[in-house]
Parts: sequence; C-alpha cells; structure tokens
Amino acid sequence: CISSAASDVYKRQVHRTWYADCSDRGLVRSPKFWPNVSRINLSMNKLRSLPERSLLPDILTHFDLSKNKIATFRNNAFQQLWKLTDLRLDGNALRVTNDLHSSIFEDLLSIKYLDLSNNPELTLRIMPILTRGIQNSTVEILRLNGIQCTFGLGTELRIEDLRFLKYTNLKEIRLESNRIEHVENGATYFLPQSLEKISVGDNLFTFGLYIFEIISLQNLKSLNLSLLQTPHEFDVLKILHICVNKRRNVISDMDVYQSNETIIHAQEMHKALSTYNFTIPVPPNLEIIYAKEMALRYVIPKLKFSQNTVKELYLQRNTFYRWTGPIIGINHLRLLNLSNNFCSNVSRDFFSDIINLSELYISNNLLDFSLASDTDGRIFENLVSLRHMDLKANRIARLPFMVFKNLKNLQHLDLSDNLLTTVEFDILKLKALKNLDLSG
Repeated sequence: CISSAASDVYKRQVHRTWYADCSDRGLVRSPKFWPNVSRINLSMNKLRSLPERSLLPDILTHFDLSKNKIATFRNNAFQQLWKLTDLRLDGNALRVTNDLHSSIFEDLLSIKYLDLSNNPELTLRIMPILTRGIQNSTVEILRLNGIQCTFGLGTELRIEDLRFLKYTNLKEIRLESNRIEHVENGATYFLPQSLEKISVGDNLFTFGLYIFEIISLQNLKSLNLSLLQTPHEFDVLKILHICVNKRRNVISDMDVYQSNETIIHAQEMHKALSTYNFTIPVPPNLEIIYAKEMALRYVIPKLKFSQNTVKELYLQRNTFYRWTGPIIGINHLRLLNLSNNFCSNVSRDFFSDIINLSELYISNNLLDFSLASDTDGRIFENLVSLRHMDLKANRIARLPFMVFKNLKNLQHLDLSDNLLTTVEFDILKLKALKNLDLSG
C-alpha cells in the first residue's frame, strides 16, 4: 500500500503529521506506517485480524478499521496508544474469546469516540471488559449497536456491564438492536451524570423498575426508544395499576405476571387510571424523545408529567387510536408528531395544556368525524403559538367554520390528500398564513 502509491496514501499533512488513507484497496493485511502518521483509514478492506502493534505509529489519534472481516482481538492491539481519540471497529465479525485480556482497552486514555457496532458475534459479554478498560479515559461517545445476533435469545443489561461508566464523562451511548429484554434493577444508576444522549431503539424491553430509574439522569437531553417491540396494552395498564394502588418503590416482573389480584378488564382499568392523580417522572433536562414505530396500541388518557424541558416528541407510526388527554406538564413542547396512528377520536381537551406548541404533525389518521363535529373550534383553540400544522390524509370531507379560530400565528397549513370539495372554514382568522396546501 505504501510502496506502490505513497503519494496517494499519505494525502495530507496535519500539524506536521500525516493522514494515511488505505480504505477500499482490497488489503488482506495491514501495511507498516511511518512514525509520523497520526490518522489511519483501513476501512472497507479484507482484513481478518487487527494489525500488529509494531506496524502502528505511537502518535496515532484516529484509527478506522470499520467494514472489514476482523474476527478476533489482539491483546496488545492498542497497547501504548495513549493519544488515540477515535477508534472505529464497526462492521466486522469480532467476538469475545476465552483468552481475551481484561486490560485490552486500558491504554486508550485519550479515547473520545469508540464504535464497536454491527459485530453480531461480539455480544454483551464485551461490556464488562470494555467499560472497565475505559473507566479512566476521556470517552464521550460509545456506540454498541447490533452486537447481538439479530435472531438470538433476549438479553439482560446488567450492573456489571455499566458500573465502570459511572466514573467517565460519557455524553452519548447507543445500544440499539441488541435484543435487550430487561435491565437489572439499579443498573441505570451507574450511568454517568454527564450523559446527554441515550439510544436503545429496536430492542425487546419488558417493563420494570429501570423505567422509573431513568429520572436520575439529570443532564439527559435526548432519548431514542424507536422501534422497540413493546408489550400489549394490558401489561402497561396492569403495571400502572399496581404502581398507583400499592405505591410501590419496586416493581418486578413477578408482580406483573404472577399477581394474585383480580384481573381488571383493560377498558375498566383505563377508566380507573383517568381518575388517578399521579405524576410520570421525566429527567428534568430531557429535550427530545423518539418513540416511533413501537407498535404501541393505547388510548392516550389524561397524563401528568414531572417538571421537564421536553421540546420535541416523536410518536408517529404507532396505534394511539384515541387521544383523550389532556397532557399536562410538557409546557416547553414545541414539536409534536402523532402521524400514522389510526386515530379516529380526539377530545376537545387533548391539546388544551400544550399552549407553546409551534409544530403539529397529525397526518395519516382518521380525524374526519372529530374535526367535523368541532363546530365551536375547541380542539385547537389553545394552540395560539402554532406555526405549522400537517393534517394531510385524514379523510376529512368537511371542516366547520370555527375550527381554526385562534390560530393567528399559523403560517403553514397542509390539508392535502383529504376529501374536501370546498373550503368552509374561516380563513380570515389565519392572519399569518403563508402556505395553504389543498392539493389532492
């Protein structure tokens, strides 16, 4: 690689060091690099093992080995790479072997970005070794998506997997697509307070105490739960029933599935829950929640949340088929997406407490009847800050005169792909309107 095309490989000089780009060259083994090379890209080759440590410069800061065929670690692979800040090993075939040293990652003291994603044979067995090794490092971003076999058994995230992260300044962790079913009680408390982003989508979570433990993450800003395969409606309501009535501090799976209490019909339980006055805990600085495509099939009842700063809430592509509400306590919400939820009934109080909302996406529902009967315009009357509304594809045949009466700041209104044959609503009240879509 070096001898045949040195001028092409060593592309640029950065602070008197060199960047070696050996990506996508069909390499089956690593070349030896000059000692003044600080960045190496060996991605998209055919390497089957990590490079010998003697081939790598001591001043290495960026090392990309993604999308190769590397199957095993070398115990000395990262020895004395104290300046390495960015390590990418995603898209390989790495696995944990019995001779793997627990100290393999200990010299990565300067690491900030570490990606081991898409190594489906690696499994969560790597977690105790990895987290112990980087506990004294400067790690900020840790990506571990898809390190379990897609069709394997469900797994548990344990205290042992997370305990050493408590001593780091980690800001982002990704654990998507790992077939995680459960989190050991107390494990969440070992996540560092510096954590700002968590992404655990496309897992198999059942409900447990860890759901309520997440409030301990005082600086969490973004939570991604999308594509989770969640339990049925009855299970969720059953847990809330036990939580509220018994005021438990600990809720175990045994409580839910082996309770001796009389089983309450889901509709009756929903009615009972709507009369309870309890608060759902939310991390105080959480700003964005992604809960898309989770196969959630619920009525949205009256809900009250703890003090928070949630600004964006993405709930599209579920089955929230009735929106009852109101939703109380998300006073900073600016964007709400409830598109593609098969909703046919929205109450006149559902949006009443979300007064600072500026973007509302509720397309691809069945809101014709609810909106046609809203003759006094109560459904949207409190959304005085709304600037963008998407109502397309809701099978709307008629909109009453007063339906948008208080939307004085609305700039974009999408009513496309409905069944409208005439405009009967009062358009003069929409004084800020810039774009009206009636196509289709």
